[in-house]
Amino acid sequence: MRTSPESAGDILDAGAPGLARLIDLVQSLHTLGLESGCCVADVRARYDEERALSLPALADDAVTTRSLATSLGRRTDEQRRLLQQLDESWDGSAADRARAELTTTVRAGVALCASLTDLAVALESAATAIAAALREKARVVGDLAERAVDGRTRDEIDTIVAGASGGPHGPSPEEHARWFGDPPGSNVGDPPGSNVGDPAAECRRWVEERLVPAVRDAVAVVLGACEEAGHRIAGTVTDLATTTERVAEGAGVAVGASGAGTVAPVVDDGTMRHGPSDPPNQGALLTVPGIRPGERRREHASGPVEDDHRQDENDAGDAGVVLAEAGPL
Repeated sequence: MRTSPESAGDILDAGAPGLARLIDLVQSLHTLGLESGCCVADVRARYDEERALSLPALADDAVTTRSLATSLGRRTDEQRRLLQQLDESWDGSAADRARAELTTTVRAGVALCASLTDLAVALESAATAIAAALREKARVVGDLAERAVDGRTRDEIDTIVAGASGGPHGPSPEEHARWFGDPPGSNVGDPPGSNVGDPAAECRRWVEERLVPAVRDAVAVVLGACEEAGHRIAGTVTDLATTTERVAEGAGVAVGASGAGTVAPVVDDGTMRHGPSDPPNQGALLTVPGIRPGERRREHASGPVEDDHRQDENDAGDAGVVLAEAGPL
């Protein structure tokens, strides 16, 4: 059973804790009246800009395209066998015309099958490359969730930020002394924290000198990761578009060539590419030039053919009748 690939949103969710942590710090700085160098909404929008990409749709298109290539390959192989039977059982100018038309059709089928396989590979590669770019972005941003600043852990940073605002949840005297040290002029042997001057001012100084630059660096990390992912994804989409255009042009040439004149016979060297599976009832019936749709289902006559119903060997109608009687192509 084929499992569906992760969506772009699922991949980006892995980095959401780091983004949320950065946004919390930015909002805290803004509350303290300090400039972080970014807008929260802009950072969040930049990180989420690829959420609308549908990786499962790309993967499904790749599977469908490969199935079409498989079905077409099998149909072309069948026509190749009919062409070999035609070589062994029918001679004359009408046979030559039918052989040339069927050979051209087979060659067009081989070319179209190769083009569809190339497109399936391109779709698979695109889905894989885009997912890889998003995972790398999510990893880089996710690492910000527990990043320390100046040796301070996440919880310690939050305590210092609370202290900078003058709230009741700032550092204790012991924490203050351990993190910032006693101010100059304090007496040796005094209890830790007993000589603390203005705790809120010292916390704010640390925030300004240590946390603000760290937050700005983190913002740069996020934007850099977004820029790199966007560049990689844009390159992947460009490559896919180029392949699609080339396949479309090749398919048009192949279909157009199916009505061309005599070409060299197709050699069955076993190298034609098929997909890994051939789901039932897929693939359209290839039209063989020179055969009218009604003649495809013409039944064999129960008795001998009357002389006045026979056509001259040079009549192109014989090609349609004989190929129709050989069975659906």
